[in-house]
Amino acid sequence: MLGLSSVFQGLGMFFMTYMAGVLLNSGWQMSYWVYLIVIPIILLVGIYVPKTVGKVEETGAVSDSKKIDGKIWLLAFFAFLFNATFAFISIKFAMLVVSRNYGTAADASTLLGLMAFAMAAGGFVFMYVQKHYFKFTTAIGLGFATISFLILTISRSLMFSGLGVILVGISVSIFMASMVANINKMTSQSQVAFSTSIVMTCANVGTLISPYFAQIIAKAFGNQEAGFTFEAGLVIFAILLVISTLVGLNYSKFENKDNRKDTNIKMQN
Repeated sequence: MLGLSSVFQGLGMFFMTYMAGVLLNSGWQMSYWVYLIVIPIILLVGIYVPKTVGKVEETGAVSDSKKIDGKIWLLAFFAFLFNATFAFISIKFAMLVVSRNYGTAADASTLLGLMAFAMAAGGFVFMYVQKHYFKFTTAIGLGFATISFLILTISRSLMFSGLGVILVGISVSIFMASMVANINKMTSQSQVAFSTSIVMTCANVGTLISPYFAQIIAKAFGNQEAGFTFEAGLVIFAILLVISTLVGLNYSKFENKDNRKDTNIKMQN
């Protein structure tokens, strides 16, 4: 289900971007009408989502439902840093293409449109990865991100940059789905809902502050070039990749004890 969610998020992003572009022909203000799509979503959620979803039924578990395990803060930090770095592509990619003289801003916009399809493809990749290599799902997502930023750092052609953009889209789907999957493994069932809210909030805050994050990095190192921003992102992703790989190698230490017992019972049955 997490994989399918990523697939439809990617397709939804492409549809929203396309419709915004169509409406843009009638004036930049018109493009904001695309957000009216939230109205049918609200209606569908109100009608079909059971009102019991997210409620904790276990006796005595309610008081623990808003306690945050230390491992969840690690996931939240990863999600924050990933999104703050990933969003460099939205704010700096066009500048990168133009400054290196291998394309125009319109070319960059076209390539970014490929990212939505890549996110949809990433959902299918996640389905396979989490089934066969669950412990390293986050590391694999970060591996895609690291390779993509390496490509963007050294690229001097639209085709090569397009490959980098595609890999970024795949990495986002795998990484974000892995965050939710890991929450379910690393904390008790009573804490899953609140923990998920914390991690997703940190991820969204990361996206929000990304332009300021890029600006801080540029000022700290005295380099305002778009290429340097991607180099900094490459280093950040590489560090996160190493850490997540180490976590994968020692995953049993991060699993919630109750979840591990449930898994062992299911395997025995």
